[in-house]
Amino acid sequence: MLVFVIPKFEDLLKGAGQELPGPTQFVIDVSHFAQKYVLHISTVLAVGAYSIRAYYKSEEGRSFFDYYSLKVPLFGPMLLKVAVARFSRTMQTLLASGINLLDALDICKDAIGNKTLAETLVKMKSEVETGKTLAGIMGKLPIFPSMVVQMITVGENTGNLDKMLDRIADFYEEEVATLISGLTKLIEPFVLVFLGGSVGAMMIAMYLPIFKMAGGAG
Repeated sequence: MLVFVIPKFEDLLKGAGQELPGPTQFVIDVSHFAQKYVLHISTVLAVGAYSIRAYYKSEEGRSFFDYYSLKVPLFGPMLLKVAVARFSRTMQTLLASGINLLDALDICKDAIGNKTLAETLVKMKSEVETGKTLAGIMGKLPIFPSMVVQMITVGENTGNLDKMLDRIADFYEEEVATLISGLTKLIEPFVLVFLGGSVGAMMIAMYLPIFKMAGGAG
């Protein structure tokens, strides 16, 4: 709109030869800026996107993004639930297939999809090798909810760890699906209001001189 639509209105308003209201002049000034620097803005955005993508692919960048993604309000807890669900489902599948706990943790490290959590699994594996229980190790880590630790404890004590992991995975997969559905319903109205409000504000600003001319003619 700023590059193609607003200039058409500007030509029309210039022909009227009257002083423009403040909101209208502001929109026109922004339009001039966008037209003048559209290539610069596009280049900066493209270079920025490429740089972020390249940094994310590096070891340092992946660690940075994966760590701080878990700290983002609203989305961080959801990503953690996704990771717990993936961890539980992968571990359940591996243990049910007869793979030992150490090898299962090693495989799960590559499947969890978060470098920070993968590093946590490496530490967990080293502690399991010393004879500690999985639940005992997880209980000391803030990333695992207490419910998960309690269910893992029951699974280890009863010899049904894979079944408990299956229940944990089912619970968190369902909870994640509910959260995503709720977030979609929550974000959609905000996006519509923002886009509609922005477009509406620009159009009102551009129509103000026309309304003023109509009022003066009346």
